Amino acid sequence: MRWGHRKDRASKLSDSELRARVNRLNMEQQYSTLVAKEAKASEGAITKGARIAGGVVANSGKSAVSTVVTQHMTSYLTKKFPVVTGSSS
Repeated sequence: MRWGHRKDRASKLSDSELRARVNRLNMEQQYSTLVAKEAKASEGAITKGARIAGGVVANSGKSAVSTVVTQHMTSYLTKKFPVVTGSSS
């Protein structure tokens, strides 16, 4: 559609028809803006949740590794140095 035709079409509308059309276009624009804001807010919440979950998983992994290393080192040292650890195998 050419731009000149839009002007001609708008000039043929009555005031109430033009007002209704403008109101409709404004409402559609506002709706698009609100939907975009909601989507952005949701993305922020998802990002925050992922960051928290990632931290929990990382801390759990560190704790598990620490426990395993401690157990293995204790076992190794007990076998290697029975006098120091109090074991007499």
